[in-house]
Parts: sequence; C-alpha cells; structure tokens
Amino acid sequence: MSSPLVFTGSGESVTSYEEAYELVTRVQKGLEERGFRCPPNSSLGFIFIRVKRLYDEYLAKKPETPSNRVYAGDAVRIAGALELVLDNPDARELIKRITRSDMRLSFRHEADGKDALWELDLYAHLHRKNVQVFFREPPDLVVKPPGILGYYGVACKKAYSHNSVEKQMRKGCAQLAASTYPGIVAFNLDDLTPQERILQAPTKLAAAAFIQDINQEFVDRHRETFQRAVLSGRCDGVLVATQINVYADEHPGHNRMYVTSLWKFDKDEAKASRMEAMQALL
Repeated sequence: MSSPLVFTGSGESVTSYEEAYELVTRVQKGLEERGFRCPPNSSLGFIFIRVKRLYDEYLAKKPETPSNRVYAGDAVRIAGALELVLDNPDARELIKRITRSDMRLSFRHEADGKDALWELDLYAHLHRKNVQVFFREPPDLVVKPPGILGYYGVACKKAYSHNSVEKQMRKGCAQLAASTYPGIVAFNLDDLTPQERILQAPTKLAAAAFIQDINQEFVDRHRETFQRAVLSGRCDGVLVATQINVYADEHPGHNRMYVTSLWKFDKDEAKASRMEAMQALL
C-alpha cells in the first residue's frame, strides 16, 4: 500500500493513492450511469483527473506535483460523500448541484455545490456513526437521536464571510420553524480559513487544537446572534465544523482534519437533554 493520501481527524480513515484512484473511478462511473454528467472539462471531472495523475506519479516514482495532492484530497472528500448517496432519491438535487458547480475546495468562492457538499459531509459523518439520518426539506437533515421522542432537525449553513452569519442564522432558524422539528443550525467554516493553506503542525492533536480554536473564535465573534436565537426558542444551539488540509510531522503526507464542535446557550432542561443526545452522536 502506498503512503497515506488523506485521513479524517474524526474516525481517522486512511486512503492510499490506489484506493483514492479506485474510489474516484468508481464514483465517476456511478454518476454517469445515473445521468449526472462529469466530463473532464467540468470542475468535478478536472478534480477527479488529478487523482489519476497523482497515482501515475506514484507508480512512476516521479516527484509529486503539489497541486495534484491538494486536488486529490478534495476529490477523495467529494467522492466519499457522493458514493454514500448515489442511489438515494432524496439526494439527487444535491448531487446535481455538486456536478454543476466549481468544486475547487481550496479556493475561496461561493458555490451552490459547496453548500450541497456540506450537507453531504454532515450526512456522511453521522451515517458512518450508525446514526439514523435523513435528507428532508425543510430543514436540511433530520436525525433520530436515541432517548429523544421524534426527530431532530439540522439546518446546514456554509459561512463564506462573517458579515453573512446573522442572515444565515435567521434562515436556518426559519427552516427549523417550517419543519416543526426542534433542532440546531450547523455552520461549516472551511471558506473562512486562508485559501490554499496547509496547516503545519507537529502532531495531529496539535492540529486538532488549532482547528478547535477556529471554531471557538467563530462562536465568540457571533455569540450575541446565536444566544439571541437560542433564548428566543428558535433553535437549541449551534454546531460548527471546520475541515483543513494538514501536514503533521508525526504523519507525513496530505492529511485532512475535520473538527466538529457543538454549543448551547441556554440551561433549559429540554434543550439541554436534546443537545446532550446530539453531542453523544457527534
């Protein structure tokens, strides 16, 4: 097996170059068989091709092209999320948005497909933990936490700027209200981190702590907005997730770490019990 291409901090799944190539090839074929176009001149097709180029470099024992490694990491993340839902009719619109968008994840730009990927990322994260999770509009996702009667809603929002957070929070709360489920608003912060940056860290633990600080600073900056929504009963709390490319000295290679944090702002017993159940799932 080749050296690691990607690991995800939660669950630490490791993918070799060969496995990455096989995954992307399998998913690209699956997309096309189901009517989703993914030609080489599309954004997703371009990213998928970079996995083959990286694998070819490895087989030929040539120096790796840094951009191939970055795009290959993006490809594995996207393909892994897509493979779980290829035959899920409730995910077809999300898949369509991803195949039609600019999916270069290391660049900082708004994209409908990146919004869709955040929903798939969180779905995949919960699914792999054997959580009952479903796509449902509104809000975006619903889960069935053990010990809680009924379903619990998750409105997924991707933050592209700090100026848009209050508006996104209002939208998320409106989605929960329309769904009639209690729930949380879940923010992804990837596009608030520096473009094309690879975090250098001595250990995975140090990298995780750095990413947790990013999550904490985001919540501190918007605490008043979040607290106002929770105390008014529009949601139970806020989930924050950040995924970053990492080079850890103890684990050389292209690594991707994913840190999820959950915040509550109210001591209400019903909200607290629901949040504790969600924390256990995450």
